[in-house]
Amino acid sequence: MKAYNEYMDNISVSDALHRRFITYAANTDRSHHSTIVRRYAAVFASLAAILLGILIVPQLLQKNAAPITGSSQNPGANVPAVTKSNAKGQNGAVYHNIDISRIIRQKYTAKVPATYFFQNWLMSMKKDSNIGSHWDNQQFTKEDIGSALNISVTNPVLPDGDYTTKQAVLMDDATDAIVAYQTAYYYFNKDTMEFQNGFSIFYFAEDYFNAEKIEEMQNVAEVNGKIHIDDFTPSTDVYGKVPHVRKLIYLKNGAGMAIEAEADAVITGDKIDQKKSLECYEQTDKQLIALMSTSVFQSTSAD
Repeated sequence: MKAYNEYMDNISVSDALHRRFITYAANTDRSHHSTIVRRYAAVFASLAAILLGILIVPQLLQKNAAPITGSSQNPGANVPAVTKSNAKGQNGAVYHNIDISRIIRQKYTAKVPATYFFQNWLMSMKKDSNIGSHWDNQQFTKEDIGSALNISVTNPVLPDGDYTTKQAVLMDDATDAIVAYQTAYYYFNKDTMEFQNGFSIFYFAEDYFNAEKIEEMQNVAEVNGKIHIDDFTPSTDVYGKVPHVRKLIYLKNGAGMAIEAEADAVITGDKIDQKKSLECYEQTDKQLIALMSTSVFQSTSAD
């Protein structure tokens, strides 16, 4: 090793070559330093991207995920929640485009006459009992009703709440003519999908039915240009085996209109809550009266 050192000490280089060595060493140090900086910068950028992903991705997933709600009848089953993406309500009434079968209703044990509900009662009022009729699920507009019955139909001011609808027409079996129209509004709790109450609005041609019997049921009339609605007898007891049902009927110039309200008893635990049920019935009656007051049609034919 001593001989090697003595050998190297005796080696000399020109000034130009010495400067070239110094310049190369300096450039090498800067290049090595730049490589280290770039390497750590890439690492920090990767860490920043990962941290940003941790913060943002869960929020995006939560925002875009479809919410679910459980059925009160079957807690183990999940059904899609109703969202306002399909809502097209007026004021506080919010429409939801859902299947009626998803709404949960109480099961009633009492047998009631078919005519307990207006839909069936109207069928029993046909003039010619030898000619049958049937309800057919069919879409229609208020212009369709107005054209068929010579009336001007008003858009109803619906009660607040979440609801969906179903439409049907009553057809004569002999002629296939439409003689009545029904639009049902079903109100429900959008979290539990439980039925709250419902309102069915009917329009019909009086000539097809027994007008005398229908007039006996009439409890809405126009008096001195104002709509008069007979008072209901207040409910004082809850018979939970059948739903609470009220009807309002209005006739004018050969056309008829009826609104039927329906509400279920309120169940707390496994028992009927008398107080809450009566409050529900009273509220439903008030909503029915308000609905009729704002929905009475105007005749377009001569009086």
